Amino acid sequence: MSKSDSLKENQADLGRGWPRIVDFSTHFSGPMASRALVQFGADVVKVENPRGGDGNRQIGNSFGTTSDVHHALNAGTRSVALDARSAAWPLAVDALARWADVVIVGARPEDARKRGVDVETLLAVNPGLVYCSVTGYGDDGPWSGMPAHGLQPDVMAGLVEVEWHDGMPRVPASYQAHGTALAGIWAALGIQAALLRRLRGGSGQVVTLSIWEAALSWMWREAQAGLNDLPSRPDFQAMGSRYRMYACSDGRVLLVCPIERKYWERFVDIVGLPESYRATGSWERGADYGADRDDETAVVAQALVARPAHEWEALFATAGVPAAMVRTVREAVGTGHARHLGVSTRVVLAEGTYTAPLTPVAVVPVDGGYPASK
Repeated sequence: MSKSDSLKENQADLGRGWPRIVDFSTHFSGPMASRALVQFGADVVKVENPRGGDGNRQIGNSFGTTSDVHHALNAGTRSVALDARSAAWPLAVDALARWADVVIVGARPEDARKRGVDVETLLAVNPGLVYCSVTGYGDDGPWSGMPAHGLQPDVMAGLVEVEWHDGMPRVPASYQAHGTALAGIWAALGIQAALLRRLRGGSGQVVTLSIWEAALSWMWREAQAGLNDLPSRPDFQAMGSRYRMYACSDGRVLLVCPIERKYWERFVDIVGLPESYRATGSWERGADYGADRDDETAVVAQALVARPAHEWEALFATAGVPAAMVRTVREAVGTGHARHLGVSTRVVLAEGTYTAPLTPVAVVPVDGGYPASK
């Protein structure tokens, strides 16, 4: 059973799914958690503002009456429009909390209290509830009251390098926010852990995480170095001749990584480097990155520019040598490999058929036959 087939079964069973989740969050982090949980079989009801709905409905490219971002993050969920300023709001929140197994709230604690969706209020209604709070910088602490917007937690976690252009600092053109997406993944993981504890006889559970901590967790190697006063990991571009990018005859770029001896020897043979290069290296620690070998870099560059990147990639793949042609995301999702693994699924909407990305996880019952065994 593929990820796409699994999602279709989950959607067909919508309304009878478990767990039952009420999502009060907006924008990216909470909805990413909900989207992942939908694909694992959850029944998710989003609570949206009747004046425009979830903020994702206005972000991104238009698709029918709403946006592609909304469809990507909310496919498979259901929505209810409720006005937090109406007299019916407390009654509706009460009913939803009683129905739910999980509630996701994306707000600072004081804002959640103003809306009556804070942890104390909802656990009083449903003591067995799993309450997930996604904040910008945590429930307390010096930064807890600060607003968190998109790239801001990433900047404060050290993820964003400053690029200078015409004397002005700017965000690198290809950079995309990490913390907002990672917070959603960590929230889904925390919710699953909390549900397992509850199934094993535990009471209600509270899951808390922040976008800033999620961003910081992405930089675990740098964080570890900083906490222990250790040297930073070298930049990829500084590793050496055997772990770097090279231009090919078609103008495309190839990343090569033959740093282990067996790979390097095959690489030398395939590329046609001088025989003496096979024995050049120091593998006492398992790998040789070719650091400080500018002469070797020049020789490899001259050899690789003789063929187009896709030909080199095929040659190296056949020989089991790690190397890859640099692709865009658009190219990656259009490959036969992406279609084979099922990285997306077609969703039929009132506005038309939309292709939505899937999580990278497949959960397959053993009695259904593990795909790799077929």
